[in-house]
Amino acid sequence: MWLDSIRKRKEALKLVKRAGPEVAADFGKSTARQFVEICLLSLRGYSAADYYLLGLYKAGGRSKNFMTLREYNDVRRMLNRPVVGIIEFNKWIFGRYCASVGISTPHCYGVFHRSIGFSEHLGSLRDLQELWSFLVSIPGPFVVKPLAGDRGESVRVFDRVDQDRRLLTGANGTLTAFDDLYRELISKEEPWLFQEKVRQHPALSELHGTSVNTARVITFRGDDGVVSFLAAALRIGIGSAEIDNTTEGGIAANIELRSGICGPATSRSSIRPLARHPDTGRQIEGLHLPYWDDVKATALRAHQFLPFARSLGWDIAFGVDGPVVLEVNGSWYYNRVQMTGQSLWETAFGTSQVARSIKRRSGH
Repeated sequence: MWLDSIRKRKEALKLVKRAGPEVAADFGKSTARQFVEICLLSLRGYSAADYYLLGLYKAGGRSKNFMTLREYNDVRRMLNRPVVGIIEFNKWIFGRYCASVGISTPHCYGVFHRSIGFSEHLGSLRDLQELWSFLVSIPGPFVVKPLAGDRGESVRVFDRVDQDRRLLTGANGTLTAFDDLYRELISKEEPWLFQEKVRQHPALSELHGTSVNTARVITFRGDDGVVSFLAAALRIGIGSAEIDNTTEGGIAANIELRSGICGPATSRSSIRPLARHPDTGRQIEGLHLPYWDDVKATALRAHQFLPFARSLGWDIAFGVDGPVVLEVNGSWYYNRVQMTGQSLWETAFGTSQVARSIKRRSGH
């Protein structure tokens, strides 16, 4: 418990350091006062990121309207019970499952691990030489990620393998020696998934080319059994980032569900909305995403094949040939839903029987 408390304080201090000066400049509220308010709100179940993303720094009364992180997690865990066997955290199984039901997903080449590693053809993938032979056989750009990772942690993206110099070129141009990559992978206990890199639609590549920029589409199966949409956001990388995750510094823009048109982007480290991408200058606000109806249909179909979990967030890439599902998440951007001012309590998620029972117990 105390370790979790320390982690939360560190996260709060980091966010105050980044976004705090903007709040101080706009609202005359010192960074020290912001930190105190964040700590007080955490006692009620809010995260440090909520303070800035939901505008809780503007007026304390606003915090009464929203669903807190604690309440969201309580509802989510009841809706997505582990007993139903959600497979979101094993990316190999999820990828093979999607392929089996006709949902477009990146090709999975194999799993590297010192004792259980295997290729898609069941060849051994456990040591240095086996990994090198495997890498040079991959036909194009690929992604390496922890088999059970989340929030984009430790994800690596490579566009080329130089066989003569035994070097790998990252999506952002960074060079990595093969031996260094091997030492990094072998040093960890968890297995590593090797997966095809999605070739994204030019509209998304022009926005930010070194990362595959995805839509997080949130679906929900209501008490009546019907799957519907709660919200969606476009996640975009910045700088030299090879991934679009907001926890790793990326930005995100709300997507209007009906039209597929983006609003301005925001980040976890600033209260300033971004109409254009800070690096490329490409327009974000007003961007009409390609084949949006197909993206929604893909998320809907994917959830209908997994009706056991009621609340899911789908990461969907805009491939050159259509939508490509990268991952599914049992936990999603709950605060993104509320950034427009609408409380999650007012959505189908918050008015479900499970949520209502939790709301009564919490006295919200």
